[in-house]
Amino acid sequence: MCLLLLAAAAVGGIYDPLDRSARGELWPGVLFVAVPMMFAVRGFALGLVIVEDKVISRGWFWIRTIPRADISAVRAVNYSGYWNRHGSSMLFLMLKLEVAGRDVEIPAVAGRSVTVQRLAGQMGDVLGRVRRSAQTSAHRNQG
Repeated sequence: MCLLLLAAAAVGGIYDPLDRSARGELWPGVLFVAVPMMFAVRGFALGLVIVEDKVISRGWFWIRTIPRADISAVRAVNYSGYWNRHGSSMLFLMLKLEVAGRDVEIPAVAGRSVTVQRLAGQMGDVLGRVRRSAQTSAHRNQG
């Protein structure tokens, strides 16, 4: 939502419907509109989707497909991602999957503790896998 407001403010800053006599360069303003709009549109596609025999994770810059049978556990852990410079958040959690013996973080599925723990539980139920509670002290990025 903030990105859409930023884009709207940028449009207001580069376009003046009343003063058509002033002709300036539009490309700097268009850049300030296009970048937030690209992130805002991409934000609608973030998340995790379970489709038949695979789990599709969509992040800001990548899409990862994980075979459903390879997931052995679903956890809610402290958020660590772009928004906090990969530190360990004490306020927000994200999903972490145990895939073929290694941990795969899903920072695109982040939020309040109650919400992410509920999502981890639901995903564990759907996958028929072990679900574990929030690991707030055992996260890999302990400051």
